[in-house]
Amino acid sequence: MKTIECDLLKVSISVFKSLKSYKKACKRLGFKSEIEDLENQSNGYGGVEWFDGIPYFFLIIKDVTDLGLIVHETSHLVDYLLEYKGISDGETRAYFHEWLFRAIIK
Repeated sequence: MKTIECDLLKVSISVFKSLKSYKKACKRLGFKSEIEDLENQSNGYGGVEWFDGIPYFFLIIKDVTDLGLIVHETSHLVDYLLEYKGISDGETRAYFHEWLFRAIIK
């Protein structure tokens, strides 16, 4: 697992290589994930789950060499994050998406 801290938005984003590792982290934190499987999610998932009213932002990227997959899944995650923060500006979205993509591939 990799954790990316976004000080500007005051959120943490956890990046996993598998659903199994994501569920293991949730269990360790005392959460129960609602995600059953990734059968219909191709090789990744970008989302948010709510635990006791607190958002847990995460990405599951099975193939970290697939840049298209990373762009696709981070796009979903950026939507969730900015909606949570009440930000709808397209330019802000573009800059944040770029920042997150670069943080993941580091």
